[in-house]
Amino acid sequence: MTDRTSEELILAYWRSWQTPTDFDEMESYLADDVVFNAGAGEMKGKGALRALIEENPEPWTGVTMIESQFWSDGGVIIYEGTGTESGTRNRIAELLRVDGDEIVQVTANFAQLPPA
Repeated sequence: MTDRTSEELILAYWRSWQTPTDFDEMESYLADDVVFNAGAGEMKGKGALRALIEENPEPWTGVTMIESQFWSDGGVIIYEGTGTESGTRNRIAELLRVDGDEIVQVTANFAQLPPA
């Protein structure tokens, strides 16, 4: 365990899966039994979450933080990214719960934005 704040932990996790992607680093911020829910069902385990992100057929570019707020045991981040092939812009809100120096729960909401 380090003296990292929930803000530092969550932002390090968020940056780790962007370009350049470091999935090993990303996993290091997650509890072994992390729970991920994006509305279409729940998955458990950092390996399952990693596989989901790695299998994305269309990585994102231009990921930009829109808003964030943090507290001692978690935080919320809202960000946008553009699909590299489709050009579709997406907005994501994630509520993350932290226990010690690990992310233990992620609840995400995805929305496609209308074309510019």
